[in-house]
Amino acid sequence: MFRDRIILWLRVVCFMVFAAYAWTSFNGNLHSRAYGETWHLVQGLILSVFAITSLLPLRFRKILLTLLVLGTLNLVWISWANWLNSGRGIGQLLEHASQFFAPMFLFMAVRSDSGWSKETDGVVKRCIGLTFFCHGLFAYGFISHIWILHHQTPAHYVLLVQNCLGIENIIAAAKLLRSIGIVDFIVAICIFFPYARVPALIYMVLWGFITALARPWAFFQVDSAISTLNRWIPEFLERTPHFLLPLLLLWIWWQKKDFTTAVSEGGKEQSDVPGSSS
Repeated sequence: MFRDRIILWLRVVCFMVFAAYAWTSFNGNLHSRAYGETWHLVQGLILSVFAITSLLPLRFRKILLTLLVLGTLNLVWISWANWLNSGRGIGQLLEHASQFFAPMFLFMAVRSDSGWSKETDGVVKRCIGLTFFCHGLFAYGFISHIWILHHQTPAHYVLLVQNCLGIENIIAAAKLLRSIGIVDFIVAICIFFPYARVPALIYMVLWGFITALARPWAFFQVDSAISTLNRWIPEFLERTPHFLLPLLLLWIWWQKKDFTTAVSEGGKEQSDVPGSSS
């Protein structure tokens, strides 16, 4: 039961990421410099296939695992190309780690007898940590003369804060972002420490959801509702790993907590332990 729930959860994450990138590609917004205009339709179809196949039943295990590897490589290539075209620091690439490695999380869960192993747990935490740490670099505005380390705060970050919170003063919005960046640094480190992990994950779930929702919320226009939703809903969907993966880690922690309590009362067998085979 535990393994089935883990796999279902990660299927949803994978499907959301692939579907979001496919949607963006069909809209012609998947950074044309990475593909060229004529590639948008083809790439959209390829990503749609990956989205559908992430839902394949486990009786097609070999096909599923193969396509998950190929899908991961495709997402890594997209992120790499977009990063090179952005001219920004390395954080632009690494903050997408939770997205382009999402298929590999499912790959590891399918291959695991328990659905969750120490290796999977470690990889997921590192990717989530990278996502929030690198997001913090841009929110804080880490400036460097070395281009790969230069993370100037993008103008649209400030605009998002102003539109979502109604802050008219640009300086005040920038200062708030700087504070958020510091918190992002802290929680990215705290998830690796047992006593600080739960509050850090709770913050990640809430802030990950808010930042994902901020784009369609901030840029929604009533007079062109369909076109703005068509533009920004994929932006929300591709960021679902930023809050669904921390939420998954919280759920796993809760399962282990329940198990520990049950064992102390003599109520469960070792085989029920989440990830006990790892």
